[in-house]
Amino acid sequence: MASNGKLKRSKGVGIVGTLFTTGKLLFEACGPKEIGLLTVGLLGYLIPAGMIFLQKEFFNHAEQLVIDPSSTVIRDIAVTLALWSGLMLAQWVVGIIEGHASRLVNIRINNYMMNRLLGKIGSIRYEYMDTPEVFNKLEWVSRELPNRIAQVVYSSLGFVGSLLAGSSVGALGFSEDWRIALIIIAGGIPACLFVHLQNDEEYYRAQWESPELRQQWHVFRLFTRRDSIREMRVGQYSDYLMEKWADLSLQLRNHRYKYIRKYYLFNVLSNIFNYASIGVALWIVCLRIFDPVSGTGIGSFMLVYGVAMSLQGDIISLFSDISGVAATGKYLKDYYDLLRYDSEELAGEDDPLPENGDITFENVWFHYPNTDRYVLQDINVTIKQGEKVAIVGENGSGKSTFVALLCGLYQPQRGRITFAGKELSEVLGLMRRATSFVFQDFGRYQLTVADNIRIGNTYRELTEGEIITAAKRADADGFIQEMEQKYNTFLGSLEQGRTDLSGGQWQKLAFARCITRQEAKVMILDEQTAALDPISEARFYREFRELTGDRTAIMISHRLGATKLADRILVFHEGRIVEEGTHEKLMSKNGLYAQMYEAQAQWYTA
Repeated sequence: MASNGKLKRSKGVGIVGTLFTTGKLLFEACGPKEIGLLTVGLLGYLIPAGMIFLQKEFFNHAEQLVIDPSSTVIRDIAVTLALWSGLMLAQWVVGIIEGHASRLVNIRINNYMMNRLLGKIGSIRYEYMDTPEVFNKLEWVSRELPNRIAQVVYSSLGFVGSLLAGSSVGALGFSEDWRIALIIIAGGIPACLFVHLQNDEEYYRAQWESPELRQQWHVFRLFTRRDSIREMRVGQYSDYLMEKWADLSLQLRNHRYKYIRKYYLFNVLSNIFNYASIGVALWIVCLRIFDPVSGTGIGSFMLVYGVAMSLQGDIISLFSDISGVAATGKYLKDYYDLLRYDSEELAGEDDPLPENGDITFENVWFHYPNTDRYVLQDINVTIKQGEKVAIVGENGSGKSTFVALLCGLYQPQRGRITFAGKELSEVLGLMRRATSFVFQDFGRYQLTVADNIRIGNTYRELTEGEIITAAKRADADGFIQEMEQKYNTFLGSLEQGRTDLSGGQWQKLAFARCITRQEAKVMILDEQTAALDPISEARFYREFRELTGDRTAIMISHRLGATKLADRILVFHEGRIVEEGTHEKLMSKNGLYAQMYEAQAQWYTA
């Protein structure tokens, strides 16, 4: 990975590898119907050769008719026209079939590949997200793949079709005059090189532009997101951000202009060479026609003309498809590179929930990928089943990292973490099923209200009553009942008649999701009241014991008043647990916790 964070050039999987992969995708994603329709479509590429041959026969018969207007010659002309018309009709029908088959296949493969990609993103080991190379490739493939899948299919099928058409038409040309055929083929070579260079650079240009396009999209989103528009308007940031947009647009425009100028010249030169070779081929056949000894008729001229126009197009298409296959192979390689990254192993997901869900950190040390600074150092702590624990500390002290390790998002470099007496990696699936949570950066899902709550427990189907009960316990039912469609209200901005919520209302829905997992043994609450108003926050504190029940509750909070609810407080400082105990015990020590608590309390007691 380059230091600027841009993607390295991909070598792709090669033309043969891409064709093989595309064929494999076709049979994996499509059924017999789509495969059959595609086969019919590919056979249609043999029709042009037949039409060119019949065209030659027609003009030869027409020339003969001038000399000998017999019924036999007239019959031959009629038969030739009938066959030619039949091929025209067949080509039209096959074209319809091929277009229909291509659309069906594209949809099937698109869905198949995107399902696999989403499945991988949903299961990839979380630490990869902190690796720039992986994250950039993930963003690149997620954005480009939906637009490139059709290119993968069309380039590979186009290659096979162009090969069939070029071979059949080329055979006609060689049967007429091998020298003329070679001249026609040579005339298409510069265009082939041009197409190859252009397609190859198109991939690298798209990668070069990827970071700038991503920044452009980010700036654009700032102008359309509700949470940023208010600050931009009041702060008058619009002009500054528009300058950023203009600078990025100028960089992209200059790079694209250079690309366009370069290949416009190549295109002109290749076309000149192309038409010159056709002229030479036609001149040679004209010389043969004017030579009475050769016996060459006007039909040969039409055949050579048809072969020239068709064969050069087929050759250019063939090399274009080869180049396209090579280019799409790079996208396929990026896609399969992602699929090869390790997924989480959710061991024990179907095991029965344990009665005793004690959590233990033993000599745990951890640093994030691509860094050497330990965020957690020598953490030793046991949290008993049912215990209420508050985690406090300054920003960057390791609180959120502690919870991330507890959830199995990362693996410690030293030490071990256990749940219910077993290594966390051996029961990660069980731990996830046994845990309910409210994170500080909770999700705001553009779904219905009911689905926003229902998604909190995907291990079983929740009844409507359970959803409503969870909303009531999270103090969300009140504002939901004020909506016209209540629990069927679509939230966000994707649907007509949508409804958006305040930050506090979204957080209440997040807490309702947490409550739906009634069988959970552990409840993780990361700044669970940060967006709530004082009255809602006070209600949460009053009902804390009832809401958590006999679950283990782990709270991260900067509001130290909430720590009085805990059985034990863990004080983090520079990656270590420096103090531990009840509120009263820690206040009596007059240490870091007491200093933080008194610093907050003075604003309420002054």
